Amino acid sequence: MHYRRNHPVARLGAAALRGLAISIWFMPGQLGASNVGEVQGLARQCRSGKQRACGELARIAAKDSDAGVRSAAVAGLTVSSLLDPGRRSLLERIAAQDKDARVRGAAQARLTDLILSDRLHEKDAVAALNPLTDQALLARIATKSSVGFIPNLGGAAVEKLTDQSLLFRVASNGLKGPARDAALRKLDQTFLARIALNPNESHWGDRSFAASRLSDQLVLARLALEKDSDTWNWQTRLEVIGRLENQDALEAVARAMEEDGTPWPWQVRLAVAERLRNEGILETIAREDPTCPARATAASRLASKAALQRLADDRRWDIDGCSRAIARLKLAILEPLIAARIPTLRLQLWASNIEQNYSRPGSAGLAVGESIAADLYVGNTRVCQETWVTDFPGSIAYGTLPLIQAKVDIKPLLTKLLHLPMFTRQDLVEISTSAALADVRSAALANIKQ
Repeated sequence: MHYRRNHPVARLGAAALRGLAISIWFMPGQLGASNVGEVQGLARQCRSGKQRACGELARIAAKDSDAGVRSAAVAGLTVSSLLDPGRRSLLERIAAQDKDARVRGAAQARLTDLILSDRLHEKDAVAALNPLTDQALLARIATKSSVGFIPNLGGAAVEKLTDQSLLFRVASNGLKGPARDAALRKLDQTFLARIALNPNESHWGDRSFAASRLSDQLVLARLALEKDSDTWNWQTRLEVIGRLENQDALEAVARAMEEDGTPWPWQVRLAVAERLRNEGILETIAREDPTCPARATAASRLASKAALQRLADDRRWDIDGCSRAIARLKLAILEPLIAARIPTLRLQLWASNIEQNYSRPGSAGLAVGESIAADLYVGNTRVCQETWVTDFPGSIAYGTLPLIQAKVDIKPLLTKLLHLPMFTRQDLVEISTSAALADVRSAALANIKQ
């Protein structure tokens, strides 16, 4: 059917088409996009507290087809408006899922402002943190939240941080808290070294923690030689030496230990003796160190029979005889018949200083003693042991707090050793007459008489 131009039906169809064209011209975009000017007006209303405008901004931020308009809408949302759980949830979804990076970034920045406003419960703050990926924003949260207004938030932010320079900034910001602790745990060797080697800017506790996680032998060597200060103490030095494997570095520490005018604690001296392998330095420590634990341990680590013999024979050295006794014990293990019967026999030594508190009228103090434990092993099985401990007196004369030495007598231990079933009576008779050491001969005779 054909209609004439002025037919009523034809005029009605033309009017409908003109209406559709006008509608399309006024509504660009798929979902009815707003313009930036309109968004700015809504933002002003939202800042003045008009919640209806804030809700419209949230709708535009989620639905508008233009990324620039969505980004402007996100920026227009106030912290107060985001206390509404629905809007906050919507912004979290935008921060995680919007297809445009600018919009996601704007949403993450707004969530950061919200988190740092201290207006959310901890649970809600951590939920707002979840969609954040921007490293600078996470570092900003970690640095501020370590003050403690939301206890666990700083640590949660650090868990999402991967940028080492930002982790270092958090770890060295001077604010004690969960964020700084978490950042220290995530630092790589380069930044751990910066903290450990920087006495002017790092708290001693942080330096100690960093040192405990370092594996770089050159850095550890520098730390081991550092003098005690307000940011460095002997406990940290002890931790460092316990991680040192480089023998050149350990030898340098041993030399510094002897040359330093300030006495090093016995624990540090013992740690050096436990890790050194240089026979010459070990012999020197066994002779001359002022602490029994280091002397005895150094003697127990000597492998050279000649060095052991020199140590056992020379009474000019060794203040209380502990290292000479241990040297004689090592030589006893090397006696030909003992070595033939138990070729895998070895000595394991533990030595430490001990203290006894003494109270006197008007004053109190600690007297220092010694504790030494020697275990003899066959393979991994301990076959006999002996312990020597200072016998502290009941009282000490006023004005004296001396070092009270332990009396180290190796004969009881050797007697237990020669009582093992590996040794026959004929072996004992031979040892009692031919052993080079009087201690060994005496122990053999004691077993023969039993």
